[in-house]
Amino acid sequence: MECFGADRTREPCNKPMDAQELQKRIEKLVLEALEKRLGMAPAVPEPAPAAPAPRAAPAEGAPAVHRAIPVPAADSSRPVILTREDLESVRFGGTFLLPPKAILTDLAREFAADRQISLIPAGMKEQSIALGADHGGFDLKENLKSHLQEAGYPVRDFGAFGRDPVDYPDLALAVAMSVARRECFAGVMVDGAGIGSCMVANKVPGIRAACCWDEASARNSREHNFANVLTLGGRMLDAAAACRILQTWLDTPFGEERHARRVKKISAVEAKYLRNLNL
Repeated sequence: MECFGADRTREPCNKPMDAQELQKRIEKLVLEALEKRLGMAPAVPEPAPAAPAPRAAPAEGAPAVHRAIPVPAADSSRPVILTREDLESVRFGGTFLLPPKAILTDLAREFAADRQISLIPAGMKEQSIALGADHGGFDLKENLKSHLQEAGYPVRDFGAFGRDPVDYPDLALAVAMSVARRECFAGVMVDGAGIGSCMVANKVPGIRAACCWDEASARNSREHNFANVLTLGGRMLDAAAACRILQTWLDTPFGEERHARRVKKISAVEAKYLRNLNL
């Protein structure tokens, strides 16, 4: 391998390239190849944006707001190639709105998976919440639905739509599948105790459902376990308590990377037994 010296002459290069620099160089080559294949002009580097003014610290006790990182408007008739560098500003466990016809490099997808970044397809409402209940949770579901709508969350209601007996596994599966398919960013399911629905939801690959009974358990399930489905007991909680639990759950972001390392182990167990079903 050769490098250019200070006088622009070639000379042996003895300095090894670190893994991160090598990844960036490979991704740059991939980007250039994709642009050439798609007949796109090479990207013209833009001047670095001015550093944003520091934000004032939120008042003590103020809830953390779930926000997505918007992508600048682009010509929807042309594909947009996104690299790892485009995702590096997204906070751990955050969301990224994909522009129409987005193409992600493999390194970008790996980075998003490692950082637990949700990639939201174009046209999807990034804060949609899947909501379901059986007959034992119907009344509480209706209260939670009103709470979510007043808070500005789009709600996809899977039922039940009355107090006639229905089977909670059917509703819990519908909620969990909506989250697993990324049609909704989170799910909430209510049955009599919240336990059965939690069991069902956790059978769906990619789902981390948590049955919570107070604000502390709700906070822990998000910060430590990265829960994406919340189950509640309609016969165990009054409406006011359930709304507080739900809001705490939504306001709590995923925790630090030390928690992510453990959540990856949960996913690894799931992947292992999906490959080998001979238990």
